Amino acid sequence: MTERCVSELERLPGKEFGGLVFGNRYGKPFYFASVWQRTCNLAGLPGRNFHQLRHGCGSALALGGTNQAAIMAIMGHRTLTASQRYMHLNTDDQRAVVDKVFG
Repeated sequence: MTERCVSELERLPGKEFGGLVFGNRYGKPFYFASVWQRTCNLAGLPGRNFHQLRHGCGSALALGGTNQAAIMAIMGHRTLTASQRYMHLNTDDQRAVVDKVFG
């Protein structure tokens, strides 16, 4: 996590280290599946799951030219194999790279 993220988490009232950030009114974990699905439906993106945000992040980093080591650090991957799952390019992007290099 970034320093700013840690700082913001520390500012939350009544939170102790290792405590829940998103708890329900009974102090148990908050399950956001129904809220997530409703939000996706309202956004016109039915059937999406939360993990797709992570996948999109890795792909966007790769498409933006971020090097492999930085992507691994940002995504928290320890192996190249784990990191590569999030970095596949579409055919148009691959063609653009080939055209750029070989003209």
